[in-house]
Amino acid sequence: MPLHPNSLRRERILAMGTSGAGKTRMWLSIAKLAEQLRSPGTFHVLDTDLAVVAMLDGEHFGLLADRTQWMDYQPSATGKGSWTPRNEVEDPRIVVYEPYEWPEYVDAITDLRPKLKPDDWVVVDLHNPAWDAVQDYYIDLMFKKDSTDFYLEARAQNKKGGALDGDKDWSNINRMYREFANPLARLNCHLFLVTGVKAVQLDGGRADAKDIRVAFGPHGVKPAGQKMTHHMVNTIILAQEFKPGTWTWTTVKD
Repeated sequence: MPLHPNSLRRERILAMGTSGAGKTRMWLSIAKLAEQLRSPGTFHVLDTDLAVVAMLDGEHFGLLADRTQWMDYQPSATGKGSWTPRNEVEDPRIVVYEPYEWPEYVDAITDLRPKLKPDDWVVVDLHNPAWDAVQDYYIDLMFKKDSTDFYLEARAQNKKGGALDGDKDWSNINRMYREFANPLARLNCHLFLVTGVKAVQLDGGRADAKDIRVAFGPHGVKPAGQKMTHHMVNTIILAQEFKPGTWTWTTVKD
C-alpha cells in the first residue's frame, strides 16, 4: 500500500530543532509506517551525526534494524571515491551513508541518484554539517591549513572583515556547495532534511536577510547551515521538546 496517491508531487520537508527534539524520530516514523504497510520506497540516509544506529537499537524502531544496509566509503587519490555495502540486505528499507569529509557528501549523492525511484526518500540528518564540511575542505585546499588553525591565526592577526574574503572565497565556497545542494534539490523522489537551529538576528549589523526575518522571526530560530537551505523545501517544521518525553511540532511553512 503506497503512502502517497498517484501524483507527481514529491514531499520536500525540513525539520529543525535542538538536540533531542524528535527530528530523527519524524522520518524514522515514516519509514516504520512504510515497512508496516509494505509500501514501496527505500530511505537513502546521509547520517552525519551517527544518530540512526542509536535509534535502531531501541525498541520503537528495532523492526527496521534488519532491514537497514550500511555503506562504507572508499576514497580515491585520483578521482571520485566510492560507496560500497558493508552488509548484505535484500531489498533494504533503509540505506545509510555516513559522510564526514566534503568529498564524501558529493560522492554519496552521486552514488544514490541512479538508484532512486519516485517513491524513495532521501534523508540528510543532519544537513547543516555539510556547510561546515565544504568550508573546511576549501580552507585545506586553498591555504593548506586545518580550519581551526586558520581561524585562530586570522584572529591573532586581528584581520578586519573576517578571515575569508567575500568575493574571492565565499563565492567559491558557495559554488562548491552547489555540487551537493543542487542535485539534492532536484532529486525525483521525496526529500527530508534535518537541521539544528540558530537564533534569528532581527537588527543590527549582522541582521539576517528580510526573507529569513519574515519567515523565522516569529519563532526566534532559523535552520542552521547555508542560509538558502529553507528555499529547497515546501514544508518546514520546528521540533521542540516541551518536557521530557513530550514533543511539540510547529508548522513554520507548508
